[in-house]
Amino acid sequence: MIQRIITGIVLITVGVVLITLGGLPWFAWLFCVSHIIAHELFQMMKSQGHKTYPWIGHGLIGLLIFSMASPETIVVWTQINFTVLTLGLLLQYIVELATKRLFLSENAMMATFRVVFLCVFTLPYAFLLREMPNGAFHIWICCLAIWASDTFAYFGGRLYGKTPLSSVSPNKTIEGTLTGLVFSGISVGVLCYFTQTPLFPYVPLAVVIAIFAQIGDLHESLTKRTFKVKDSSNLLPGHGGFYDRADSSLFVFPLYFILIQYLL
Repeated sequence: MIQRIITGIVLITVGVVLITLGGLPWFAWLFCVSHIIAHELFQMMKSQGHKTYPWIGHGLIGLLIFSMASPETIVVWTQINFTVLTLGLLLQYIVELATKRLFLSENAMMATFRVVFLCVFTLPYAFLLREMPNGAFHIWICCLAIWASDTFAYFGGRLYGKTPLSSVSPNKTIEGTLTGLVFSGISVGVLCYFTQTPLFPYVPLAVVIAIFAQIGDLHESLTKRTFKVKDSSNLLPGHGGFYDRADSSLFVFPLYFILIQYLL
């Protein structure tokens, strides 16, 4: 428990500093975390006999994420073709969760591309979001909604959770999830109040974020169950791996970025 608390404090401190700084430090952090998550996924796949090409995967991930770093290419990432590709990827993960099985190819290159797509079209959107006008505010909305969803879903489930949410993660309950949704909206509402920002569209967006945070968490549980591991790695004492910590963010940041493009 002490390890978990210390690791959590360190991660939160690093996150606050990097979100505040933005720019290159924030980009470098997301770049590194994306590669670490890729490594964890490649290792999980290898443990169950799935052949991949990790070095090709890391090379592609590096090139594609670096393409976000220039103002000229940021414009490309906001175009409709990338939006459709990202939404298609999220839809695939939702279908996988609904059918309770991952669509894993026996072809090594296709299996490699699966990891590349997951690591490129999810978490790195947090950089594009931070580069927007008032970008730090948008990042904090996402983070608050995710943290409130996770925290209050846990306590709500412990206090009065009775109805299982999904067999993929038996400890999650519908009652706990609904508690998380409510407090996600409240948390973002408080942020809007103190920053003198209109509640609409941010409070409704917080509820949407919380829903997709839970979906991301469940999909990660399905992934770990498929590959028969408890944690994605042991890099974060008391927390498992980076994939374990970023599972909700992988769904939230791309979706929020896309929604903001059309709502604001």
